[in-house]
Amino acid sequence: MLARNAFSDCPSFADSVVGIIFTFLVFPRGFGDPNDIKSWRVRAICIVIVIVLAALGLYACQSSLGPSQISQISDAQLCSQAKTFAQRMRDFEHERWARHDDNIDRFRSMTGEAKTEEEKQRLRKQSTEELNTWLNRYRNDFDNNFRPEAKRLWSELLNRLPRQPKQSIPDEFFFYGPLAGAFPVREMADRIEILAKKLCPAP
Repeated sequence: MLARNAFSDCPSFADSVVGIIFTFLVFPRGFGDPNDIKSWRVRAICIVIVIVLAALGLYACQSSLGPSQISQISDAQLCSQAKTFAQRMRDFEHERWARHDDNIDRFRSMTGEAKTEEEKQRLRKQSTEELNTWLNRYRNDFDNNFRPEAKRLWSELLNRLPRQPKQSIPDEFFFYGPLAGAFPVREMADRIEILAKKLCPAP
């Protein structure tokens, strides 16, 4: 389980290994004649070197994560932290989307009261610009203030649980991908809380 989550915490190493090996195998130009046994030997040696270097890089990455990644707190303390933080994530998303909805209603009202088509177009453009500003701030604030701790809690909960069944949309899509879809922060919060309840079931 720990090895599996190591790649979740340092995904770039696994991606690099796959990408470089794929390049060696599919794009043989520059590595000699693909039908030449010596060329294949050279590529095989290169692949081995890449795997060794990636393994060393992965080890360095895992070492740099430090004790905060695999903490010494009890399961009960971890579950309490996870549930509290999950609620903070929900509160953050609720507050930001409430602000977004208020702005949408305000611009709809202003556009409906506009006297000319030119004024309506100006308001629509302003509404789009404010929406983009809101979206960028929403994403940046989450990435800076919530994502690192969300990933830490999710990873540590997984490390303490048996292997979890596969889901139609993997956890990594939310925890490592950009915010997308309907209420992605709430989805991450729910997944953290589900793991916490599995680790610390109610009596």
